[in-house]
Amino acid sequence: MERLLPIDLERASFTVRWRGYDRRETDELLQRGATELERLRGDLQESRRMADQALTELERHRAQEETLRETLMMAQRAADDTRAAARREAEALVEAARRTHADARRDAELEVQDLRWEIDRLQRERDSLTFRIRGVLDETARILERDGHQPLAAPTLGLVTGQVEEPAEPIDAVG
Repeated sequence: MERLLPIDLERASFTVRWRGYDRRETDELLQRGATELERLRGDLQESRRMADQALTELERHRAQEETLRETLMMAQRAADDTRAAARREAEALVEAARRTHADARRDAELEVQDLRWEIDRLQRERDSLTFRIRGVLDETARILERDGHQPLAAPTLGLVTGQVEEPAEPIDAVG
């Protein structure tokens, strides 16, 4: 069946019959029908245009929504990556600080050990020198006694303080 257009109503003609409808009323009704049909067709075209526009707008919004969703996901991934990188960096800094602390402690312990060895060496050297000086003093006293000199009051060496104490009596010059 063909579509009915307004022009079809405007050009419609009917066979004239006896006792038919009033021609003027029929023409007016057809004219009103044509006008209404024209208006409805215009409304339909406008509705279709608006529907197409709405669909276009809907597609644009869907595309924007997808773009926003992807952007949000990328931002979330970037934030997660940044947090993970910061965590790794913090762990690396803490580990470096622990290594530095351990190295410093080991160096300090080695320094303490070196200082103790040096103290021990110096104490042994002091003891050796004290022993040698006593030996020299004893030998000198024996030589002086052998040569007929009066024995000297030998100075005592302070082993704890490291200071030499003077004899109680002055030492006479050998002459």
